[in-house]
Amino acid sequence: MYGPFTNESSGTNAAQRTYSPAPLTADTDLLNALAAAHRLHAKQLTILAFLNDHRDPASPGQTIALSYARIHDATQVTIEHIRRNGLHRLLTSGLISVRTQSFSGTIYRLHYDAPTVRTVLVRLQGATAPHPDAIREPRSTSSITALREELTFVEDRLALVRQLALSRQELKRQEFLLTLDDGQLQWLSRESMRAVDGQEGIRFIRDRFPHYEAERLRLLDEWIARQAFGQRIPTLSSSDVQEITT
Repeated sequence: MYGPFTNESSGTNAAQRTYSPAPLTADTDLLNALAAAHRLHAKQLTILAFLNDHRDPASPGQTIALSYARIHDATQVTIEHIRRNGLHRLLTSGLISVRTQSFSGTIYRLHYDAPTVRTVLVRLQGATAPHPDAIREPRSTSSITALREELTFVEDRLALVRQLALSRQELKRQEFLLTLDDGQLQWLSRESMRAVDGQEGIRFIRDRFPHYEAERLRLLDEWIARQAFGQRIPTLSSSDVQEITT
């Protein structure tokens, strides 16, 4: 069985792997990944570990094609939970997104590199499933207090870094929006709705607005990056705009 934070090929528990988690620094990727994942529960972290261990060797930023059945067989998480809670929570947390879907399975884009995800999993595993050695040899009160102080310090740094990053990101978005005409703004809205409405399992969600808005922001960030390479955001014709607004 592919247990929590387990490498499927070796069956080795993540806490027993030979690598060590990277030290806590001001590294933005690690801090952002920790902030995105710290509210995930054990089953969701198990799914994340599985995805991280099944990256495409030719394109490490994404997984190979994976079906619900394959994820279930490896993790023993029920397909219903994978569909409604597991992958959905990973998507909304910003840790992953859907790259492509086909009959052979779904390819997921992982937003952080493999070492960063492994470090996050090891740190979060320590909070939810202590290593057996830690159970046999309980920490002293002073060491637990020190760990709590360290956690508080890290959380404060996380909040500060995320607030700064979000403020900068929002400023870029607002400046970019000011350069768009009505046709381009309507194109953003239309493509956001199309992308969300085409997702597997979206029919179970009645209120799709939060998903539309999240996709719109993702598209904005993508086209802000594309602008640096001279690409312009598409636009709808005046007739298309009139059809949408009416």
